[in-house]
Amino acid sequence: MEDHFFEQIIKNPLEQPNIPPNEVISLWAEKLIQVLFPENSPKVFSTIIDVKEYVAVLELELYDIISASCKLKNSECKNAAGQFFEELPALYRVLNTDIVAIYEGDPAAQSRFEVIRTYPGFYAICFYRIAHMLYNFGIPLVPRILTEYAHSKTGIDIHPAASIGEYFHIDHGTGIVIGETSIIGRYVKLYQG
Repeated sequence: MEDHFFEQIIKNPLEQPNIPPNEVISLWAEKLIQVLFPENSPKVFSTIIDVKEYVAVLELELYDIISASCKLKNSECKNAAGQFFEELPALYRVLNTDIVAIYEGDPAAQSRFEVIRTYPGFYAICFYRIAHMLYNFGIPLVPRILTEYAHSKTGIDIHPAASIGEYFHIDHGTGIVIGETSIIGRYVKLYQG
């Protein structure tokens, strides 16, 4: 083989964003979900200070992810990460409406704890809602990485640009695709097929 073939394979770091691996970005979102829903976490938070310190670490991790993935100035990256975490109470509130919708809408659901721990629809919704917030802040690529990760784990494909209202329930979600231009209102239950 000729050298120019191998030269094409070598990536010029100036041309490629230095984005962390998908696993690192997805792990960040997993840790965020575990903070919001400790029922899903191996980590135990015993005080409010513990939670605040952990959230501060997650904010720094998000700053690193954002600054590596886009061409924003450092101050803009820091602002975007800060704004995301300022919106955390709103994210938590909306995710709790989704838990209510799933729990009340599925006769098989025995508890909210079960919804949080075992429902792939809730898992996909969590990743979507995080990705959607980042998408709305103009962060490129990271939102897609998050929703594609959830897609690989659940079979539920939600584009981060889709608009989905509160009290959203995905039941038997394998194979569901919610595209970029989708607009889904409040109190919607979506079934496979």
